[in-house]
This record gives sequence, structure tokens and C-alpha cells, in this order.
Amino acid sequence: MAVAAQQMANKALILSDGKPGHFYQSIGLADDLVSCGYLSGYEVRKIDMIPDRIRWHQIRNFFWEPDKALAAFFKDPDTILSEAQNFSLLIETGSTTATLAVILHRLLPKLKLIHILKPLFFNSFDLILLPKHDTLFFERLNLLRFLVGFNVVSPVKAEKHGLELEKMFMLRKFPREQAVSLLVGGDSRDYELNWPDLQPILQELAALKLHLLLTTSRRTPLEVSRELKKFTSDYPLTELSVFVDENYYNPLPGLFSLADSVLVTEDSFSMISEAVSSGRKTGVLLSREVQNKKIRKSISEMVFEGLVFPLWGGTDLQAFLSWSPLRTVSEEKDQLISEIVKRLTQEN
Repeated sequence: MAVAAQQMANKALILSDGKPGHFYQSIGLADDLVSCGYLSGYEVRKIDMIPDRIRWHQIRNFFWEPDKALAAFFKDPDTILSEAQNFSLLIETGSTTATLAVILHRLLPKLKLIHILKPLFFNSFDLILLPKHDTLFFERLNLLRFLVGFNVVSPVKAEKHGLELEKMFMLRKFPREQAVSLLVGGDSRDYELNWPDLQPILQELAALKLHLLLTTSRRTPLEVSRELKKFTSDYPLTELSVFVDENYYNPLPGLFSLADSVLVTEDSFSMISEAVSSGRKTGVLLSREVQNKKIRKSISEMVFEGLVFPLWGGTDLQAFLSWSPLRTVSEEKDQLISEIVKRLTQEN
């Protein structure tokens, strides 16, 4: 998909609150808008707020005095305002950056705003991009839904980083069709990961004599990490294991490309989205009930669309290996990006 040449003058400013999950969603969207030709490029600015000044009930005041609000809530307001004038589009993810975006838009009305995830002020943005699993009392005209989250992973990037991993860890050759990459998440507000949740899938993997590549996350409980270390050290077909508590090296997206099949724990919507975006066959380990049903709803829709395979209780690995996705995520992404560009180019 390409857009008119005159749109190439557009450049985006990405506001980052420092959270990796938010940052990579914004970068993923910006990369897609560059690839389609709408943007000529983008720059990233990490914002510094003044935490003790923030009182959410006072935020409504910035609609009438945005210049005072900018100085009250954020460090170095003059630099932020000066830099924002050089961009035609602002992209951000999360409630903190949404506040700054709305303030800047009050001071710079021509600056278009895209917010990813649920904001506080729906009518203040040109576009809001919201996961399908987030519920609202009613839909808005400036709202677009997505099934697979924005991220920086693609099949091409995964292959490139996979080659780097092979050299860095001096991996031996093994057949990718007989290998599984396992992405282990961890505890969150709505999910608790325990070692018994992973034991069945690892036992089945060993019984099938599959090659294993594994990584944990910062949220993986220490008990689970200890058991995984014991398993991977004893299992002769472990090709790569990266534990965050030992070495904070992120093997993604390269880990996706080293096996034809990827398994992901269900706690992270971002991790599942990255796996699907890599172009690899993706299975989600549904091992227990979660308190928050939003991610389950999204996973169910991905299953219905044929994007992922559900493994209840960590079993059915053989069925997963025989399964093929009904479609790839690229079709949905192209349609969404096309609609985003259409909305941005409409006359106000």
C-alpha cells in the first residue's frame, strides 16, 4: 500500500513514558506508517513528568489553561512545545503520554494525535486505536479496533535477528520443523504463573523429542525460573535458554525465526501479538482461569480467526504441530493501516 507523494512531508513525534510495552506499540505503528509512505520518518522523546504535581481531578483545568498545565505537569515544558511544532503527527500509548498529547494539541491545533489503548479523553484525539478486547459503553467515530497489537516484529526482522542469535550463541544446526520456541511470561495483576502450569507441555515436548528454545520475562517467578533452568540443563535437545534473572538480553524477535512453532503463555497480549506477527505458527498455553477476561476474549477471537492455536492445560502439543494457521496477520494490518491513513488525510 502506498499513499500520495505529497504525504511524504509528514513526520511523527513519538512520546514515550519509558514503559517498553507502550514504547514498542508506538514504534510499531510508526514503522507501518513509514512503510506505507504516509510518514517520511519519526523521532522519539521520553517525557519526564512531575509526579507530586499530578492530581487527576485537576487535569480538566488544562482545557482552559494548557500553557500552565504544561508547566505544572511536565519538566522542561518549553523544549517539549518547541520540538512539537516541527511535527505534523503525534503518536503515543498510555495514560501519561495521553495527558501531554492533549495539552500540546490545545497549544498546537494543527498537530494530529493518535492514541493507542484507552484514553481519559476520547474526543481529544484524531484517532484512538483500541484492542478488540477492551469494552466501551458505546463506540466513537474516531475509534478503530485492532485484533493483533502493534509491535516491531515482522518475518523479515525475525529472520535477521535469528541469524544474529545463531552467531552470538554459536548454535548448532537443528531442523526448525522439529523445534519449538517457548516464551514464558509471568505474574501480573490478573494472572499467576506456577511451575505446574508448564510441566505438562514440557513433558510432552520431551516425549516428542523436539528441540527447545526458551526465554523468560522480567515477570517470571523465581520458582518457575529455577525449575526451567533444571529442565533445560537436563534436557539434551535444549538449543538455547535465556533467563532474564541471569542475563537481561532479549532474544526476540530472533527466537521466533529459529523454530517453525512458537508457544506463548497467555499472560501477555503483547507477547502473543509479537509471536503472531513473526509469521510463525503460534500456540497459546491456556493453563488456568484469569481474573481479567479481556485477554482471554482477544485470544478467543484470534482462535476464531485461525491465527493461534489454544492448548488447554498445556496439552495437545501434537495437535498443535499438525495445525496450520488459516491466515496471517498481514492482511488485517494492511487494512487497518489503510484506514488509518484514510482518516488522517481527510479534510478537517
